[in-house]
Amino acid sequence: MSLACDKLKDMRDESFRSDLRRARRGDRGALDRALRRVDARVRAAARARLNGSGRRHFGTSDVIQTTYLDVVRKIHTFRGNDEDTFASWLTTILENNVRDKARALGRDKRKGPTSTGRVEPDSVAAPGPTPSRAAIQVESLEAVGQALDRLDETQRRIIVMRLVEGKDYREIAEALDRSVGAARMLYFRARAALAIGLAESPDRE
Repeated sequence: MSLACDKLKDMRDESFRSDLRRARRGDRGALDRALRRVDARVRAAARARLNGSGRRHFGTSDVIQTTYLDVVRKIHTFRGNDEDTFASWLTTILENNVRDKARALGRDKRKGPTSTGRVEPDSVAAPGPTPSRAAIQVESLEAVGQALDRLDETQRRIIVMRLVEGKDYREIAEALDRSVGAARMLYFRARAALAIGLAESPDRE
């Protein structure tokens, strides 16, 4: 039994290394699989890091979404080849993003109180463009449409369901015949891809 378990683990490890190699070459599906393998660990790190006052100002999902956007943009720079190293790399990015958000929150407090007392997810500083910020910087709705058109069918569908139709992750999961966790991951990836598409738009100043 132990030998069989070791063999299965070796197969999983090799599959993960293969996904990392493919992800570095731009394979988004491989990156999705790699992120799913470490998603629970990243979420646990985010919850621990945001324990207490931080969580009142910006949510765990917002921090993770910003982190995954960074991963999409920086995966070609990652040089590790195992799950632990990948998870550690993501956690480091997450820590940096939390610090960025905390500094932004401090700046906002010095400027004066807001109507809600909460920093909105897209208003905090981030190393890359968020979808809403990028959308504001794009002058023409045609550019937004072109960015959506460059998404694959599933990404386009999940963006519409979540942002236009206002569906929750359970409803999206049912529509796509996925788990809630997979639906959440797909949405984060779709928003990241949309943000990058908007940032690269020729219409952007």
